[in-house]
Amino acid sequence: MGGQKTLFLRLVLFGVFLAWISFFSRPASAQVAHQVVKGTSVGDSQRTLGSANRDFISQYGLGGNDTQYSSGAGGDDWLEQNGGDGNDTMTIYGGGGNDLFHQDGSNGNDKFRVDGGSGNDRIFQFGGLGDDDFDAVGGPDNDSIFQFGGESNDSWRVDPGQGDDIIRTDGGEGDDTINFEVTEGQDVAYIRGGVGSDSLIVSSNDGSYTLVDESGHILCSGGTGGNYIIAKDVEQITVLDGVGNPICQPVLPVPPETPKATLFSHLVISGTEGDDNQITFGNPVRDFILQYGQGGNDTQYITGSDNDDWLEQDGGDENDNMSITSGYGNDVIHQDGGNGNDNLIVDLGVGLDWLTQIGGSGDDDIVARGGDDNDHIDQSGGSGNDTMRVDLGAGDDFLRIDGGAGNDTITYSFSSGQDTVVIGGGPGRDRLTINQGDLSFTLVEESGRVLFSVGSGGTYLIVKELEHITVLDYRGKVRYTLNRAATVPILAPMLLRD
Repeated sequence: MGGQKTLFLRLVLFGVFLAWISFFSRPASAQVAHQVVKGTSVGDSQRTLGSANRDFISQYGLGGNDTQYSSGAGGDDWLEQNGGDGNDTMTIYGGGGNDLFHQDGSNGNDKFRVDGGSGNDRIFQFGGLGDDDFDAVGGPDNDSIFQFGGESNDSWRVDPGQGDDIIRTDGGEGDDTINFEVTEGQDVAYIRGGVGSDSLIVSSNDGSYTLVDESGHILCSGGTGGNYIIAKDVEQITVLDGVGNPICQPVLPVPPETPKATLFSHLVISGTEGDDNQITFGNPVRDFILQYGQGGNDTQYITGSDNDDWLEQDGGDENDNMSITSGYGNDVIHQDGGNGNDNLIVDLGVGLDWLTQIGGSGDDDIVARGGDDNDHIDQSGGSGNDTMRVDLGAGDDFLRIDGGAGNDTITYSFSSGQDTVVIGGGPGRDRLTINQGDLSFTLVEESGRVLFSVGSGGTYLIVKELEHITVLDYRGKVRYTLNRAATVPILAPMLLRD
């Protein structure tokens, strides 16, 4: 009997071993060309060139003073760089196509440069710790640029290029210097200096622009139409003409009787250190609405209008409930829970919307529901054990989810569009549930290896740093599961033992 049991056990182990070999031998996806480059603990030089088709390129510097360069060519590319520790130099050239770029310097005095090239591009730059230098060039089409400096003294140059662009720059902490180039097009830029003594330099290039504070008071202007620049938490502002001479240096803060611009209806609501209820309804015109919770357990609600609105909520400290309904129009929406266990909910309506949700520290519940058009959604859980959910609507959407530190639970529900999705769990033990319905999609690892697919075309979903993945069909039945906690590989050597 002992020999039969041993034979049976070996056959079982051999079957498991074959399944393991089969899993790790799955082919890479043919839809997108994947390249993942990982550095070492010393300074690395990484140069990665894309193909003429769709590319997904990830570069990780880890430690040391790294030099990273990546470029797309044709196709709608997704290019990411993470410098890690050390003083890194990071450069991305987009080429043609509607691309997404994501740069994260982490620790160190880093240099960032992105040139989007042609196409409607999305640029994200995060500085982290250290004195960082940012340079973002949008290109000739309609681009979106999101930048966050971190905790030190950073330098910025933002050149949106031609087209009607959206820019949001947040200096964070430290004494920052922000240079903004006025260009052709109807750009809207929201520039926050953050904590510290910050300077904003606007190069007008003899173009048309209007510079206002967050309440809409006109600080400087030239011509009619053109760029609309909103400045907040900036201690010094200088506007230069086409040859670099100062033409406007407003004294801040401006008197309350200063005339207001009319492009947006500005409304700023500041809470107290207690528990506040903030409910704001948009006007029939374009709205720029800011809600600040500060301290206490706050309840915030905003509903947009039928125009292109800019809607923001900052929960502050404690446990906040935050909700936004966008309405019609091409809206820009930003939620930041701050500290505490927060609830963030956004319902996107009709229009090409740009949504950023940041949970911050604490165990947060973050929900985004997509609208009827081509939306861009970026969710960041931050530290804590977060619950994150995205239900995409119709349209060809871009979605990026980063769980951050902690044991996160992420749920993603499909739509009928040709969506591009990247979901990363971050440090911790993270769980992803995918509600596939009956739609076609391809699920791949960061390296491009196919984990599971149904049909042809549909959503392209890239996953990384996730310990458990479950795919459910429209009946809730499990179609696929992956548990990285399993220790199957250690069974293989047992097959060779007597």
